[in-house]
Amino acid sequence: MNIKLRLTAMSFLQFFVWGAWLITIGTYCFNAKGWTGAQFGAIFSTLALSSLFMPAITGIIADKWMNAERLYGILQILYGIVLFFVPQVNDPDTLYYVILLAMIFYMPTISLSNSISYNILKNNKFDIVICVGTMPYLDKKQSERALKEFLRVTKPNGKILLMFQKEKGVAVK
Repeated sequence: MNIKLRLTAMSFLQFFVWGAWLITIGTYCFNAKGWTGAQFGAIFSTLALSSLFMPAITGIIADKWMNAERLYGILQILYGIVLFFVPQVNDPDTLYYVILLAMIFYMPTISLSNSISYNILKNNKFDIVICVGTMPYLDKKQSERALKEFLRVTKPNGKILLMFQKEKGVAVK
């Protein structure tokens, strides 16, 4: 399997495992369990809480003690194990802590998957490079450096798509 297909599969599965339960848990909590909106909101807050500190902690671990691919795999396995306990939970307070633990394992995998992908792709060339809305905020020197980098990472027959806002409408070059 080529690298592009493997990274596409990793990206798809990264969000598939999250979306598999995230979309339906609201219906489950409200209809099957009869919990309140405040109880459900507290459960959803675990995503934000774990996102505040876990990516930084796992980034340090990945930089100093363990390679990112191995840490990514371990965290995904632990996340899956914790999710097996969700159907057995019958009260919102317990579910809060179960989902918090799951999110502690899951949320850093988003940044780790990006890091793994960019590390693999740093020496490869892209078919297309897309930059949306950033260029007008760069000074001349930064814009030149960005354009040189776009050219460096684009395949010889690849495309560079720059989008920026004009006074009225959007310009595409």
